[in-house]
Amino acid sequence: MREEILVENPHGNDLEFEGELLIDESHFDVGFVKVWRTLGGRYVLRQTRSSRPGFRDIDRVEKFDTAQKLSEALGHSRGAKEISRKLGLSRTDRID
Repeated sequence: MREEILVENPHGNDLEFEGELLIDESHFDVGFVKVWRTLGGRYVLRQTRSSRPGFRDIDRVEKFDTAQKLSEALGHSRGAKEISRKLGLSRTDRID
């Protein structure tokens, strides 16, 4: 469902766009992750992760032209791979 979205950015300008929320979940290794796809086909990532109460290891908002670039920015942890799969991306290399 498309809607007007405002993502607050703790380290820069807030992002406002029309789009849809694709991912809203938490993983122990990547933290709390939200991913939106904009009406124009770009992707917005909101990620926070804390290793201990009151301290954030990761607190970021980023925009990406493709889901592949977003996937690469999340890394190769188990949670990152699960999010990538939900975005329709394979994180598996087939070898013979």
